[in-house]
Amino acid sequence: MVVKQSEIMCFAATWIGEDSDPMFYSTFHNGYQGMMQAFWNLMNQADALVYFNGDRFDRPKIQKELLVAGFDPPSPR
Repeated sequence: MVVKQSEIMCFAATWIGEDSDPMFYSTFHNGYQGMMQAFWNLMNQADALVYFNGDRFDRPKIQKELLVAGFDPPSPR
């Protein structure tokens, strides 16, 4: 029995080639909607994304979470 479906709690990102601290967003610090908005904004700006386990887990999970949160897919590049 599923009591609560899994969801993204946090993520970190950085722009390649920039000398800056990684960006960190979480449901604790930003709220779920705020974190997902930041995720969508970053994905919408990026030319490419680098994941640890992207094709099999990260990308499908992120796409599902964005749709559940009410966001359209980020613009394709």
